[in-house]
Amino acid sequence: MICKKEDCYACYTCFNTCKQNAIEMAEDAQGYIYPEIKKEKCVSCNLCKKRCPALKLGRELKEPISCYAAFSKDERIHKTSASGGVAFEFSKEVLKNNGIIYAVNSYLDENNDVSFFRVENETELSKTQGSKYVQAYVKKIHKNIREDLENNKTVLFIGTPCQVAGVNNFLGKNYSNLIYVDLVCHGVPNQKMLKEEIKREFNYVKFRGKDGFTLIAKKNNKLILKKNQYESEYFYAFLKGINYRESCYNCKFAQKKRIGDITLGDFWGYTEEKGKDGISLMLINTQKGYEFVEKLNNLEILKANLSDAIKFNTQLSEPTRKTKEAKIFKEEYRPGNLKKAIHKAIGTRKIIYVKIKGKIKVIRDKVIKLWN
Repeated sequence: MICKKEDCYACYTCFNTCKQNAIEMAEDAQGYIYPEIKKEKCVSCNLCKKRCPALKLGRELKEPISCYAAFSKDERIHKTSASGGVAFEFSKEVLKNNGIIYAVNSYLDENNDVSFFRVENETELSKTQGSKYVQAYVKKIHKNIREDLENNKTVLFIGTPCQVAGVNNFLGKNYSNLIYVDLVCHGVPNQKMLKEEIKREFNYVKFRGKDGFTLIAKKNNKLILKKNQYESEYFYAFLKGINYRESCYNCKFAQKKRIGDITLGDFWGYTEEKGKDGISLMLINTQKGYEFVEKLNNLEILKANLSDAIKFNTQLSEPTRKTKEAKIFKEEYRPGNLKKAIHKAIGTRKIIYVKIKGKIKVIRDKVIKLWN
């Protein structure tokens, strides 16, 4: 291993850095991906270790300059986005000026993986909408980003803080035409678990949208699965924080100081009426981030308190705690027994709920036999 296994983010930085192609990304026994060094190709240059964000941040973490609640003024974008549609408006601004977006695609790639992709027109932009609560594969985009930057394209990279750190370390220098947006991340399960939950072939997935917290999977635009957070075992385990990657439980980026020029997340606990259709938390962390947001005129931006943001987003102060249930799940889980491992960790549950104006209200949540 390049770093300790429990610290590895699977950010693909080492994979993209190695000039000898001596590193491959492979699944371990539980389906989490890690770098594997092919000793016959390795020349011991240690460049992978110099670029690894688990070993070297490479970019100073910044205290937020200001904190806002924000959402798109475009009602269609606002209502079809998982939160306030701010990332979508960011992307539109960059594309309007012939720039490039790198973000996670809701449609699976040619290898049936949830992964990052390059967006260069607004037609493709809708593919970025909707939360993907799974570890997205970065793959080979680092080199594409560098090429776009060297060709004087403005690039907007939207990813988790560890992915932002990985791209930054790979590039090795600051670019005035690169804007980093880091997301408030709780943690990520692996794709093997997601595919085990869905069971059937699919090429589109999202967990958030106009249906609220609902796992939706499609095959060629045909709906094949739709479960809310209480009906889906995978989703419920995610919300309980028991099926994350090991590094998520000791993530050095889960704090108030941020790696991105801008941080985006859900502004949980925001009570003003203007946020009824979803509202984004927006932290401005650098002067570059401030200047970028200042140019936008299609966002409703409301001044907010950072303390309120931290109160309802604990990952702005600390990583998700590894509970006893999470430890049990890790001990029990192997591909093929997702359901059994979740039951062993948190029991089988019966959740009685009702929908009021499209929102779920839980009446009772107790451990009994339900899932089968």
